[in-house]
Amino acid sequence: MAFKMKYEIKYEYLTNSINRSKIKADKRLFQVAHDTGNINSTARNNVNYLNRKFKIVNGERFEAYNDKDGKPVPFRVASAHSFIDDKEIIVCIPLDEKAWHVLYNVTTDNSLFGDDANDVALGHELCFFTDLERSREAYKRFVWFNAYTLYLEGLNPIKHLVSHKQLDPKRKVDPDHAFSRIGKTFANFIQDVLKEIEDCTKIEEPKIPVEVDLFMKLSDWQWKRIEAIVQEQLDKKIISDLNWISKIQKRTITMDEYIYLLSEIVVRRGE
Repeated sequence: MAFKMKYEIKYEYLTNSINRSKIKADKRLFQVAHDTGNINSTARNNVNYLNRKFKIVNGERFEAYNDKDGKPVPFRVASAHSFIDDKEIIVCIPLDEKAWHVLYNVTTDNSLFGDDANDVALGHELCFFTDLERSREAYKRFVWFNAYTLYLEGLNPIKHLVSHKQLDPKRKVDPDHAFSRIGKTFANFIQDVLKEIEDCTKIEEPKIPVEVDLFMKLSDWQWKRIEAIVQEQLDKKIISDLNWISKIQKRTITMDEYIYLLSEIVVRRGE
């Protein structure tokens, strides 16, 4: 069964050797929904940030810049598999690799799924904006992409889709914070993902050819001539079904129907 590809997915993998592990994930047990926490930042802004340069000082990793006192700033390691806004869906970590989107010392993921989110879960990040229309459009794409990757992994949104807040409630409020700005809850999100999977995997009924293509194609004078002939047969009581004249007047008679009508007239007139 195919999944309806409603949006373009851009695969632009990180080149930053710290934020992209290149470690293969052996399995996928669940999926984590995040938001960036950075209002008005785009998917591309966030991917560019993860791809930023760094420097090594005495064997330790630091940001490429120093703080206001001129001291090195420790490099913050983080990543997610995708960032999604109102215009782009960017996958920056291959879906079969590990990403650093939930702290390892958080234990909720282990309690719920028996493993660490970074090792066995996809992490998708939602961008949100002061412009609520942009936020709603980003949400639609976020719903679709979560539905798509759950479908690919054979996972159930009710059982296998959680929020960052659920896993790390003392520190995190995402993606509930972004959802609330457009009147959505995480429960709404689960239902929207379920519906998206249903809509994108349903088998469409084959289209029945439009009947108008079968109708006779005649010039005006030809239609008038046929109408006069059939009306004469009605007047003479050779035929009695008024639907024939109606079809001709509406120009919705097919060639097969017209041939049948003529044969009936011939038989009834004894010709």
